[in-house]
This record gives sequence, C-alpha cells and structure tokens, in this order.
Amino acid sequence: MDPKVLGVVAFRVLAVYLVIWGLTNSTALFGVFQIQRELPSQAAGSILGPWIYGLAIAVPVLGGMVLWRLAPGIAARAVSGEADDSREVSFSLEQSQAVAFTTVGLSLIFWILPSFLVGTYDLFTSTPPEFSAVAQNPYKATNLVSMFLEILLGLWLVLGARSLTRLLHRFQEFALEEKK
Repeated sequence: MDPKVLGVVAFRVLAVYLVIWGLTNSTALFGVFQIQRELPSQAAGSILGPWIYGLAIAVPVLGGMVLWRLAPGIAARAVSGEADDSREVSFSLEQSQAVAFTTVGLSLIFWILPSFLVGTYDLFTSTPPEFSAVAQNPYKATNLVSMFLEILLGLWLVLGARSLTRLLHRFQEFALEEKK
C-alpha cells in the first residue's frame, strides 16, 4: 500500500468524524432558537447569537466535507516520494510521522475552532458595552487565548509536518551517533 493512499484513508476517516461530530452538536443550535422564542426580551440584543452558534456547528461539518474532497492533495503534500505499485505496506517512518502530524493538526483545529468562535462571541456580548469584557470575564479571555494558541499549534502541525519530521529524524540520528 502506498503511503499516500494510507494518508487519504486517514484524512477521510477524520472527515467522517468531523461531520458526525458537527451534526451531533447541532442540538445546541435548537436550544438557542428555543431561548430566543421563549424569552424575546432577553434575546433582543443578540441577533447574531444563533448565527454564531450555527457557524460553530457548520465549521466541523463543512471542514469535514472539504477535507474529504481535498484528502488526496493533503496526503500528497504530507508524504513526499513516488507511488509504489506493490501490495506491501512499505513506507518510511518519516512519511508515517508526517501523515500523523498533519492528521493531529487538522483534528486539533477542527476541534477547537467552534469553541473559539462561540467563546469570542460570548465574551464580547455578555457584558454591557460600558464595561471591559476582558475585565469582567478574565477566565473567558484566558480560555480564548489558550484556544487561539491551540489553533496555532494545529496550524503548525499541518503546515510544518514534513519539517517537524525531518527535525525529529535529525534528533534520532544525533542520539544514535552519541551512543556510538
């Protein structure tokens, strides 16, 4: 089996997981609409609320659909080298690490992004405009910063998978040289 084929399979499994995860979280959107229908006086200022929650649900679903479509290209980018027509599973450690780093990075991004969008919306709409949202909700602001850093980590894993793999390989070679 070609490592690119294995990468395509891994990314498509992740795509299916993202679509299912997004659809199972869609019940939260119905709760938001129910609150707006039953308590219109408290929800009058939050017209964007359902749209932000809808976006938070749509991100993993649409991301999964796009990932399914782009899986061959992402796998080709993550794994370099020529295709092997043999039936054996033979690929290098570096190729499998690059696929693994890219898969983990994409799952991290799609896992955190909806919470980040909802948290950003909640932070800036939950306090009166005359007060600082960050001063009123320091925990939420700190949580948003950590989510943003997690998204950056996911992007680094996706975009730098091959570089990170080469770096790990150099560390392994260095450790083996020191043992000699």
